[in-house]
Amino acid sequence: MVDVDLASGSETGANFTPPAEMSFAWPAVTIVHEQKLENGVESEARYELHRCPHKNGEGYVFRQHDFQLVSVAGLPREHPEVQPIAPRIEALGAAFPHVVVSSSGALVDVRRFQDVIAASIARIGRPEVRTILERMRDNPTLERMLKAKVGEVWFAWVAAWALYEPNGEARQLFTMPELEVVGEDAPDLELWVDRKGTEGPMYELELVQREGKERLQPLLASVMRQILPADASQKSMNDFLAAASMSRTTTYRVRTDVRTLFPETASRHQVLEMSLPGETKRREERHDYRFEAAEGKSPSCD
Repeated sequence: MVDVDLASGSETGANFTPPAEMSFAWPAVTIVHEQKLENGVESEARYELHRCPHKNGEGYVFRQHDFQLVSVAGLPREHPEVQPIAPRIEALGAAFPHVVVSSSGALVDVRRFQDVIAASIARIGRPEVRTILERMRDNPTLERMLKAKVGEVWFAWVAAWALYEPNGEARQLFTMPELEVVGEDAPDLELWVDRKGTEGPMYELELVQREGKERLQPLLASVMRQILPADASQKSMNDFLAAASMSRTTTYRVRTDVRTLFPETASRHQVLEMSLPGETKRREERHDYRFEAAEGKSPSCD
């Protein structure tokens, strides 16, 4: 691991010489502030990520601790309208799987799924959703879905930028392994990363991923096969997917330290659109993250 004083401003501006390549060196404990828009609702939370050594001596395991809900729809946690739903949101937020990464920051594995699924089943109020999750509890498809979801988070924070050459061209093309797609063997992705600005060791980078029907239809059909019974409802959904036009655009942005791959801020903004004649459905999801090192705090790895 590279030892870097994250609080030091000695290597800034014209005096900073970029390294030849990125290296991964997160602090032992990171405080994450997250603002998100999901299902039309904005919320804010705070939690810690503890970097623990992997038991085989290679890479790290990141564990989440101390998840705290800050606000929902602009109302603080203490507000009378938020207090009744806060425990459910905090229980779901705290049931975050363990993220296993290599010494270079690449995502290796995501573990502790059963805790996430159990917390979801216990806290979700709609009986029909609970029934679906109960049916899928031991289904490998649900595990792959959750792994892909967590993979997108780590992708936005670290993995999307690990191959970037700080001394290279402002726009660089990567070919990288696909984030695991549910039920499908997908080819590697070719993605452009654009450098939007620099300030000493802090680089602002952006990546835009666009997906069309040829990629999304098999993915959605695979998910629906696991959720819907093999009857007319599944056939109706398959007919809808075959007839609909669809697209998904995901924009990743980061302001990160090229010496450590430790971000100052990161974001993931995703828009999914599905259209039939006379009808368009649009789903938007946005996550904005701010990071700070918890100086002097030791990780809890037991």
